[in-house]
Amino acid sequence: LLDRATLFYPDDPDLQALRLRAYNRAGAVDEALRAYREQIERKPDRPSYRLGYGTLLLKAARYSDAIRELKRAVELRPDHAESQYNLGASYLNAALARDDSISTLQERIEGGETADAEAADSVLTPTQRLDSLRQRRETLFRKAVPPLERARKLSETPRIRQDACRALLVSYVQTNRPNQAAQVEGCTGLTSAGRP
Repeated sequence: LLDRATLFYPDDPDLQALRLRAYNRAGAVDEALRAYREQIERKPDRPSYRLGYGTLLLKAARYSDAIRELKRAVELRPDHAESQYNLGASYLNAALARDDSISTLQERIEGGETADAEAADSVLTPTQRLDSLRQRRETLFRKAVPPLERARKLSETPRIRQDACRALLVSYVQTNRPNQAAQVEGCTGLTSAGRP
């Protein structure tokens, strides 16, 4: 029904927003992604479309794409806490996604395996590849910090502020910044046992 309505009123931003939210709530990710892409093609400078699209990409674990869209959302509306938070969360999740690759490669190296299908195409040794993965992971954690700090400062919503504090805590710990980690620990809502 909303699809048909938007055909008759394609420039109605409220109707488009309603349609996009309906896709999101229904869990129709592919349709929502398609609809957001269409809207971004029509109105590339609308921050709410970039935020919605980037957030869906984040949920779909398409972190590079999410980062691209959310960076644009932040450029268009730098004072929006949720856009800042989701950008930081995209960097954080991209860093955490490297853990499996790092663990697998480290196990292979420790087990004496030095060749694999991926290594055949690489000029790097397994140890060099491991170091490269670790450096990329740390870079992503570092890139998560500025938007998360901005989200924490900008947020008037306790949930976003608390989520930003938790993500900052992880980023600070992972980048060996214990003083900053201690400063945000109080706003995470976690006890010393790590539970709310």
